[in-house]
Amino acid sequence: MRTIERGTPLTPREREALLCICADGLTYEGAAERMGIERATVCEFARRAFARLGAHSIAAACFRLGVHGAQLAAVKRREERVA
Repeated sequence: MRTIERGTPLTPREREALLCICADGLTYEGAAERMGIERATVCEFARRAFARLGAHSIAAACFRLGVHGAQLAAVKRREERVA
């Protein structure tokens, strides 16, 4: 298994998984259903994102991703426009 370096950018799918969990409040199962992937894959995306962000919890990952307060809706809308 390849080592994930802290501070490296999130992949688009890692970011999508975290946004499902942080911004939309979905469970890993809910994020998997929305993304059309297995729960285990969402868990792996989250694990890698945690490593990249230097986070040890969902709350810390969401905070470091910048998903909190009023920024939450803006981040989601911005990503929807890009997609």
